[in-house]
Amino acid sequence: MLSGRPWNELWIELALGLWIVLLVIAYGGYTPALAHQIRVLAETGADAPAYRSAETRQTVLGITLSVLAVVIVCLMVFRPGGA
Repeated sequence: MLSGRPWNELWIELALGLWIVLLVIAYGGYTPALAHQIRVLAETGADAPAYRSAETRQTVLGITLSVLAVVIVCLMVFRPGGA
């Protein structure tokens, strides 16, 4: 029970599942990509095509993580399907 609610309510399961997805993307994608971006910046500078590519990847990953976080918060606040 979670504050008098069972763990198997759909909105709780979705929020927990999305949290796991967020963590996998953050640790498996964002962190290594950020390290790569910093390394490329140090080696080639901010005007190099390799850096622009790394920057684009970081932007996409960052937006993805942000959207997931907002969806999780919305699930936890609005509790769709729950009372």
